[in-house]
Amino acid sequence: MQIMVRISRGAHIFIRVVLILFAFIVPQSLYACDSAILSLLTGTTQHSAVVTKMLAVSQKLQSEGEMLNAFNIAAAKKLHKEIMENWLQTVSELYSNNLVGNNYKEEFSAILIEVAKDLGAVRKNLNINNTNSLHEIIEAGITKISLLGAIINDNKHIYEFLKLELDIYKPRQYINDFEKFSQMTDFIDFDQKIGEFKKSYSEKAAIQADELLQSFKVYSGIIKNKDKDKYMTAYNNFVNAFVLLKKQLLDGKYF
Repeated sequence: MQIMVRISRGAHIFIRVVLILFAFIVPQSLYACDSAILSLLTGTTQHSAVVTKMLAVSQKLQSEGEMLNAFNIAAAKKLHKEIMENWLQTVSELYSNNLVGNNYKEEFSAILIEVAKDLGAVRKNLNINNTNSLHEIIEAGITKISLLGAIINDNKHIYEFLKLELDIYKPRQYINDFEKFSQMTDFIDFDQKIGEFKKSYSEKAAIQADELLQSFKVYSGIIKNKDKDKYMTAYNNFVNAFVLLKKQLLDGKYF
């Protein structure tokens, strides 16, 4: 007798995440950065326990980035294996509870898969001692984990801000390839998004937001003009302006 087993969409996503992570956790012989915003989301809902575990993974990723800064690749490899195992356990817990509403379930699952791919990419590159772009991947992973926390907590302020952060950081891993970099530069309604945030900013943060907008206009103009001699500096200025804005928002308890 043939038995048919029906697997829910959530189970499919969970299995996919597990397979992605497992492919990089197994021995190499078989297979050829901050958490400040997420920390604000711990202890705020009934799901604080799992968000705290997410924060622990995020903080370990941050530590891994610091190890890479110190060129301590051996320590980074060891910690990354622990990170992936911890994240796999966390993902299992995320799927065993009904944590998000229907409006966010598809996006939530997609972000989980992206985080798994990011962690896998870091592991793969560490195995061959290639640290190029690892900081960018780690930073994106931290932001995505924070975004998951915002979805779980239904915090729209943090959710919108982190979505913007991902858009801004998205091109970073292609900074040395102008063609790919320019293709990844897509800030639709960026002026409008910052304008909406400014309505509830402090005066100091609003001034910094204006500076961010100005640096964005310079940067986007250089990209449109295909000025390959100036785009790196312009993009770095843009990112620095965003980092300053984020710091002021955190200091001013905007979130």
